[in-house]
Amino acid sequence: MQFYNRYLYTLLRLSDRNNNYGLISPLHGNSEEMLQKRIEEGDFECFLAPVYETNWQLMALCPKYNYVAWFGFKQNRPTKKIITKIETAFHAYQIMKGTHSRQFKKLQWVYPKCYGQEEGNDCGLLVMRHMLEIIKLDIVNSFEKAFNMNRLYSKNDIDVVLRHWAECFLEYYLEELRLLSGA
Repeated sequence: MQFYNRYLYTLLRLSDRNNNYGLISPLHGNSEEMLQKRIEEGDFECFLAPVYETNWQLMALCPKYNYVAWFGFKQNRPTKKIITKIETAFHAYQIMKGTHSRQFKKLQWVYPKCYGQEEGNDCGLLVMRHMLEIIKLDIVNSFEKAFNMNRLYSKNDIDVVLRHWAECFLEYYLEELRLLSGA
């Protein structure tokens, strides 16, 4: 997932959507402090955060709208632990923005339909494909409208994700080899 985030980061830097999306590493998303810090410091419309708990899921966090879209690829809902972590991060964000605690809005959770695969059922690939789709369609806070039908990604749709991941993986390790060889 880390390598695919690198690909998406590069894609965003080269596009006019660089300020719309922040990416939260699965490693940082597991820590409440890191998640909170990332949301507070990043001035993005939406953060895409892959989550792993028995299988890959995706959260789209939109603190400016007090809105979270949860893509549970095996009909899963977020655990109480995740809900608490996100609510804490959003409350901290509201406080940082000057909102008094009596004015806190209730966090809105939505559960868009998740697209499947024609061949296979790899949740990690589905998370990566959904992240790419969200960025390409420039979806910020209307996920339930954009993902409102049952649809299957074709083998070609998934292969695109695999190619991007492989390119980032190879680029990273070739750079590591260059550093190790002193070139």
